Amino acid sequence: MPENIEERVAYVESWGSDQAQSQNELCEMIHQLGQRVEHLDQKVDRFREDLDARITNL
Repeated sequence: MPENIEERVAYVESWGSDQAQSQNELCEMIHQLGQRVEHLDQKVDRFREDLDARITNL
């Protein structure tokens, strides 16, 4: 653990920087997940339309 005030401040600043970086990475991961969900949603919609067309043509 840091002993003097300068070391403590440096420690807290470093910790804050690490937290900000982690938050940015998490936001990017959430964005990518949203894109994947959107892609899967579109894929399900296409599958449903294709299935509906097949049932109609029976």
